[in-house]
Amino acid sequence: KNILESKGYHVTVAVNGQDAWNLLQKTPFALLITDVNMPIMDGFVLTEKVKQNSALSKLPVIIVTSLGSDAEKARGIEVGADAYIIKNEFESDALLQIVSQLV
Repeated sequence: KNILESKGYHVTVAVNGQDAWNLLQKTPFALLITDVNMPIMDGFVLTEKVKQNSALSKLPVIIVTSLGSDAEKARGIEVGADAYIIKNEFESDALLQIVSQLV
């Protein structure tokens, strides 16, 4: 949140995956950044719902997570993530570059 806001992006934070899904139903966004490990609805399910929804399918989705196995990365791509960033490899400049490419 702070990294994006410091570069002038307006950020809305959801408390869990279901909250994010509800927000997406009523507010237009340019980009979704999600974790995988969230209560109620995980980031894989959220991403898949977004990509299968005709009104939201073009919304870019970045998954930022600690889950870094090949199977987990493949699952992220399978559900439609436009980028998959592993937290322990996270660099703010790389995130900002991906965000600027997607919005």
